[in-house]
Amino acid sequence: MVPNTNPSQAFSVDLLENAKLHRKFLQDLHKTDVSLRFLPARMKQAEAQNALSRYRKYWLPLVIKHANAKSGSAARSSSFLLVPPADIAWLWHCHRLAPLSYMEFLRKEFLGHENLSDLDDENILLPFSFQHLEDGLKEEDIYYCNVDDENKIHAKKTMTFWETYYPNESFFLSEISPERSNTIINLSTTLQGFDLLQSVERQASFLWQISSPSFEDADFMNDGLQNYLRFLSLRRAKDVNVPIIVPTYQIDLFWHTHILSSIKKYDADCRRIMGFSFNHDDSLNDRSEGSDLNRAFQATSKLWLETFGEQYRVEGGMYRGEPPENFYSSEWSFVSTQVKSTKNNCLIGVVGAGSSNVNESANVTLEWLSSFDYTPDGKPTFEAMAEKSSEKGVNANPKREGYIFGEGSRGVGYYHEQTREAYQIICTRLQKKITYNEGKIKENECAMIMCCCLIPCIACDIKYFDEEIKKTRAILAVMEERKDASHPQGFARSKDTSSGPGRRKDNKDNRETGTQDNNHETYGYSNIYWDASDLNEAAGCGGGGGACGAEAAACGADM
Repeated sequence: MVPNTNPSQAFSVDLLENAKLHRKFLQDLHKTDVSLRFLPARMKQAEAQNALSRYRKYWLPLVIKHANAKSGSAARSSSFLLVPPADIAWLWHCHRLAPLSYMEFLRKEFLGHENLSDLDDENILLPFSFQHLEDGLKEEDIYYCNVDDENKIHAKKTMTFWETYYPNESFFLSEISPERSNTIINLSTTLQGFDLLQSVERQASFLWQISSPSFEDADFMNDGLQNYLRFLSLRRAKDVNVPIIVPTYQIDLFWHTHILSSIKKYDADCRRIMGFSFNHDDSLNDRSEGSDLNRAFQATSKLWLETFGEQYRVEGGMYRGEPPENFYSSEWSFVSTQVKSTKNNCLIGVVGAGSSNVNESANVTLEWLSSFDYTPDGKPTFEAMAEKSSEKGVNANPKREGYIFGEGSRGVGYYHEQTREAYQIICTRLQKKITYNEGKIKENECAMIMCCCLIPCIACDIKYFDEEIKKTRAILAVMEERKDASHPQGFARSKDTSSGPGRRKDNKDNRETGTQDNNHETYGYSNIYWDASDLNEAAGCGGGGGACGAEAAACGADM
């Protein structure tokens, strides 16, 4: 399948239309408080077990019965589409987002069924639908999601179908009495290796990530569908040397929608586009330095750039930061732009989603090296500094690609980017810059007292140095985390020494020219070179802390 193929021809379901239904499904689950109830802070163990029991013991067997009826002699009487109750719809939604685990679980639980591949077909359920009734309300108060008047017959038949087999079990989730809570049998939340309740918790914030105004824009959604097709094409070569590929949130919405529309058709489309099945895994959500998600997004971004000649970033379709506190209320406004303040805020707009797919044939590992080691390509991880040149204008210690110049465990010299010492040097310089700017603020405060007429100008200087301190402290926090990460992430290295974003034209300490003052006490990154194009690539490819580190590197060069 060619990446620029018309998506309407590439996919066997209408992903643009279904993506709209998908977003409304998530919004309605949120507004009815259903998806929020499953969060650990809200749901008690007995309630969680009751919901899990309803899904596992009652709903899935009912789906099997319905599928058997549709394929058997009773097909005519079973010609309705399933519309589940809201709590089950949410659990089913999250379970099917791990299609491999979901189908394996069904095979294990319902071994005798011959048509398992048909269980999630469009002929079985009404996509992205549910019906909901709060305790104490009457049947006429049922809330329907993505069920128009014409399709309400499907919802009513689903309820009747349930009551036929489970006459003593309420179709809608109800409050559990203290007496009944003692009778509920605890079931494992892990279904064929997949922890369903953990997935429910992870998926609760997905709505936040796809609620930027961009997702209401038709052009943005059309581009997203095309990008999803391109994303799948990255995996056409199964031996591609990238162990995991990670989508942007723009792409991830279509990936989820494709799976949830019909697992059977999703699998068939993937086999046609890539030549093999393509699993989905939402368990990678650690955005810390050195995490698998961090490294995977970096690798995906590089692969995207090499394949399509574009940066792997789309405005409005990247990580939005962690949801604000009011998101976890059913009254939350879907046009809210407030972001919770966390250490990951520097990743906003530059990294992607937490979905992934593992390519087990790839084996790419980057490990920390000792300053006494050699890199895999034979380079020493440390080289001592040369003596200061006696010739005027000649720098005896020029820049070295992949190295940081400074003082570490082996003395002053060049430390390779795969050593922790390289990051420690950066952290030391950042701390020195903070101290330097704090001193400048004190100097200006004294000048204010002495020269009242210059107060406006001095106030501007103080504001500048204060902003520099805040920025540098944020950078330092990230670089400290990167230094302590389980894997090195490398640096965004320059292809030239021209000025650009993150590089100030300042000849003091030879910062622009890249020469190194041999007393290595300068505040600037005298021997670190950052390039705007590399910044864009690295900033979008951390998956987490890596991106933050790239931003930090770019900011750090501005010293």
